[in-house]
Amino acid sequence: MENTLSTFTDLTPYERQIFIAELYHNAWYSQDRYEQLYDLFSNWRDNPVREKKFLGELTNNLNEPAHEN
Repeated sequence: MENTLSTFTDLTPYERQIFIAELYHNAWYSQDRYEQLYDLFSNWRDNPVREKKFLGELTNNLNEPAHEN
């Protein structure tokens, strides 16, 4: 992954997997790097660039009882 690309979407699927794996690896073996990654994650979670729904979130919503008004 030594190529300099302009966006994340320019990476091939394999390169994206390696990118995420390297983040995971560094967070796993270094508390300091985990904290840096968690701070970034928290910032992004609290200030999303756009709304998202992941499959797990959709599935959990289907299993919850409907709220009556």
